Amino acid sequence: MTLNDEIIKADICPECGSQCLTFLELGECTCPECGLVLRERIIDPGQDWRAFDQNEIEKRARTGPPSSYRVHNNLSTLIDKKNADFSGRKLRPKARFLFYRLRKWQYRCGIIKSSDRNLLIALNELDRVGSVLRLSKSVRETAAKIYRNALEGDLIRGRTIEGVVAASIYCACRLQGIPASLDEVALESKIDRTDLGRYARVIINTLDLKLMPGDPANYVSQYVSELSLSNNVEKKALELLKESKKKGIFRGCSPTGVAGAAIYIASIICDEKVIQKAVAKEAGVTEVTIRNHYKNFKDLLGYDF
Repeated sequence: MTLNDEIIKADICPECGSQCLTFLELGECTCPECGLVLRERIIDPGQDWRAFDQNEIEKRARTGPPSSYRVHNNLSTLIDKKNADFSGRKLRPKARFLFYRLRKWQYRCGIIKSSDRNLLIALNELDRVGSVLRLSKSVRETAAKIYRNALEGDLIRGRTIEGVVAASIYCACRLQGIPASLDEVALESKIDRTDLGRYARVIINTLDLKLMPGDPANYVSQYVSELSLSNNVEKKALELLKESKKKGIFRGCSPTGVAGAAIYIASIICDEKVIQKAVAKEAGVTEVTIRNHYKNFKDLLGYDF
């Protein structure tokens, strides 16, 4: 500690003995009595922005990159693999070998335990599947949080990493109302649909996730686009689903099948009829399911198609 540090800490001027020291915006500590400058270029550790509540303080604090559940160890600095300096020039062989060893030890320090290695593999798989399914950042964050909780709860033992990752993604989609079915997640994760459903039930029951039933309206836009139908069909299908929801007709039914039946009926009303086989294939259900829901719409809503 320097002399100036001791003086500032004691809040006493060495010339006149005044205890009323002033800290200026220019980073100087001065004595207002005699004008002595005790210290220059003081770093202000305070904030340079205004905040009016705790949420704004946490949001505007700039202390490095925000923490993310999708990052293994949340390190803010990583050694790049380009083997070049800041100007783009290639490193010399000796420096390249040095950074190779540093990069290797940085990687080793991050996976000391087997759980760290498991988490690293799982987060890479989660990013791959999430990218293929075009999931948003918030959904991936939720899925990573669910997987971390499953890892802490020892739910990974006896199950594949890919299966638990897929189940976490499916649960995250259900939590945020994203129309992703078991078949879609199982197809992109390359695991069996039955295993995915079993893993998802274990995660839901063990972690006590509050999942709401799927809304058929979330699937309408996707199915209409894939079947190359017009916006009029989409609007009519949403109207049918809204009316059926008020009467509670399809409570407990698969949302994909109900959405497919609504689109099929809307295509008939709008004179853009598609075959049941095409709708059933897009919704991932059988033609019998489409016909059964079609009859329910016809009987309970009173439509004459």
